[in-house]
Amino acid sequence: MRRPLALAAAASLILHTIGLAGVRPHAASTQALAEPDARSGEASLLATTGLAHAAQSRAAGAARVAHAQEARAALLTETRAELRGGRLALGRFLLRASAIEAEALGQPLDMADAEARYASRLTAMREALQRLPLREAAAEVFEDLRYYGQPGGLVAEALLEGGGSCEQIAQLVAATAHDAGQRQAIALRFYGGLMADGAAHIAPVALDDDGEHDLTSGKAAAPGGVRFSPEDLVEAYARAHGLASSPAAAPRAALAQGFSGAPGTAAPGALLPPAAASTQSLGTQSLGSTPTTPRPRASADSARPTLFAGMPPNQDRYPGALPLYASRAVAPPGGSDDEDPMLGNQGRTCAYVVRMAALIPVAVDVATGSGWLVGEPRRQPTPRHLERMASVLSEAEILSHGEDLADRLMAYACLAALGASTGVDMALAGERRLSTAALARAEAAREAGREALAQVRWDSDAGAQLRQRLALEYGGRTWLLLFLDGGREVVLDLVDHGRRDDWGQVSALAALVLWPLTRPEGLAHVDRLSPRDQLDVMHEIFHAHDHLRPWPPNVELSAPPEMASDAPGTTFLRAYRVFRSAAFRLWEAQGSIAEMLDALPRATRDAGLDAGWEAALIDYTGRNAMGLHTLRPTGMEVVRSVKQAVLRSGHPSLDTLRRQLDYIEAQRALTASTLADASRLP
Repeated sequence: MRRPLALAAAASLILHTIGLAGVRPHAASTQALAEPDARSGEASLLATTGLAHAAQSRAAGAARVAHAQEARAALLTETRAELRGGRLALGRFLLRASAIEAEALGQPLDMADAEARYASRLTAMREALQRLPLREAAAEVFEDLRYYGQPGGLVAEALLEGGGSCEQIAQLVAATAHDAGQRQAIALRFYGGLMADGAAHIAPVALDDDGEHDLTSGKAAAPGGVRFSPEDLVEAYARAHGLASSPAAAPRAALAQGFSGAPGTAAPGALLPPAAASTQSLGTQSLGSTPTTPRPRASADSARPTLFAGMPPNQDRYPGALPLYASRAVAPPGGSDDEDPMLGNQGRTCAYVVRMAALIPVAVDVATGSGWLVGEPRRQPTPRHLERMASVLSEAEILSHGEDLADRLMAYACLAALGASTGVDMALAGERRLSTAALARAEAAREAGREALAQVRWDSDAGAQLRQRLALEYGGRTWLLLFLDGGREVVLDLVDHGRRDDWGQVSALAALVLWPLTRPEGLAHVDRLSPRDQLDVMHEIFHAHDHLRPWPPNVELSAPPEMASDAPGTTFLRAYRVFRSAAFRLWEAQGSIAEMLDALPRATRDAGLDAGWEAALIDYTGRNAMGLHTLRPTGMEVVRSVKQAVLRSGHPSLDTLRRQLDYIEAQRALTASTLADASRLP
């Protein structure tokens, strides 16, 4: 029944999220337009005007590129002179470079604001360095900056937007420390090898007697890559735009340091410019040349500038994982250098993050002046929530590039499910670019998962081994495969071949029943179980929306439209209505246990259920009620109420519960210990 709810704002927000996440309305195509040979004079004029406008736009773009190249050359001439004279203001150089690249791309950029913000950061850094070492000062000055997993970008944009990519953050932190007088204590380390997500990485590092410290992670710098001076960003900018100086004027090769004795140490001369640099550039990467290092992936916005093509060449991959989002781009020092035991496992445990509710989102009907508005209520995501989701996505992407097919399939499913949800959350948080990136990852994962599943022969030995690995390694989580094309058949196959005593079967069946597209098959499978096993499935379904608390979250199930009245699963649906009422009283309303048990006989009869179902419901209610009351003074009252219901039923399946109740009564106390001891009775 539709009810007016005061949730119009929430529903409207979710609906607008669709647009923010990249979905746009489009006009339907029509055949009513005239054919080219019958075009009217007005249409011909419009077409001609359009071509002229396009030509003008291209000419203007070419002029901007040419003007930008001249501006770059002039900036480099001036900056190289400052560098030779020891007067380099690195932040000023990077901001002027930002202005040139923005103009070349035809993008607006408030340089006055960016310069003011940089000056404020620089003043804060100088003041902090009077009290703190560089590692702590950087964490304090840049504690509000966020990390965005979008390659490239301008330093000025990071200042204006309050965050940026690793490249933006690294350049900004290094420039600020350099200009604050920490030239010998700050450096950059570039990892040129592409990670699993297709991106290279750069980090600002602090140098002291204890070694080299990554200012973005707050830990010791990861091995590999090439370390170079912040001043060498000038020549990196030159190389990225085909304006490299002669080898004699190249940056000091002695600064191209890796870790002593560590794999991936750069060879001497690593900072020399490539032999064949392009003279054409659009402010992104050198064109027409073969880079010495793999070219980083294109960002969601292909126009985002990057200096990676001019960075010291090396093939070392950053050994860590970079998330799509982090609430702090510069972490405080002091974190453990030991690897997080959960690192790399989040992709495997993704089903505990996604929630089964994603298969059947809550819909809210809101009364408006012009009719009903349907929306999905969602909590406003916190930075911590976004950070966690982004971290899981990154781990899943790494897992998707592994050798094991079961791992890859589950990673694809995680990316498909969590990517879509994270895209909505990012949009709600105002992170439009990250929303688009998350949705793109989800779409790519669905396609990769579809292709991978299509190649599996389940009737072969390899198919049997894959089925066994999914059941053993991902028990209780394989329902996530429903988010992939072809995953429906896999989940059904796993249920058919699974053991009845496997708890993973309960989760898979609950998901199959929850999802409207698989509900008929799910009901047919669950109909084969005993009433008590079916109640386990009902329990999972009932709690699918627990994350919406304090709203009453329990799920209502309806029969599929085409389902016959005597089809398998109809008994399950009738029993679920009784179960839902009892479970609500037990878990949500926390009503009287005695009244709850007294209502079960009539409720089961009204639903057309037999005595076996009544006994199963008494068993479920009684055991869970005692578990909830082990620490309450009313514990023994609950025991007596459950025993009365058991004796009144007299069903043989309750004999074990009756003996357990006798034991607890003999102990004269319902505690965790007496309940555990009773549960071990035969």
